[in-house]
Amino acid sequence: MIKIPVYQPSLSGNEKKYVNDCLDSTWISSKGKYIESFETSFAKYIGVQHAASVSNGTVAIHLALIALGIGDGDEVIVPTLTYI
Repeated sequence: MIKIPVYQPSLSGNEKKYVNDCLDSTWISSKGKYIESFETSFAKYIGVQHAASVSNGTVAIHLALIALGIGDGDEVIVPTLTYI
C-alpha cells in the first residue's frame, strides 16, 4: 500500500519564530502584521489590488460559493474523493 501524507509541515526557516511572535502579540486568528503582510504579498504576486485570507478551507469554499452567486436550490457537483 502506498502511503501519501495528507499534511507534512515544512519548518526549515523562521516558522517557529513567527508563530511565537504571533502568540506573544495575542493576534492569532483574524488580525495582525503577518496576516496583513501575507494578504498584501499574495495580492501583489497574483496581480490584484486586494486579497483576503481565511481560517480554513470550509470558509474559503463558502466565500467562493457566495462570490459565484451560488445559493439555495443551486446544484454544486464535487468529486467523490475529498478531504473531511
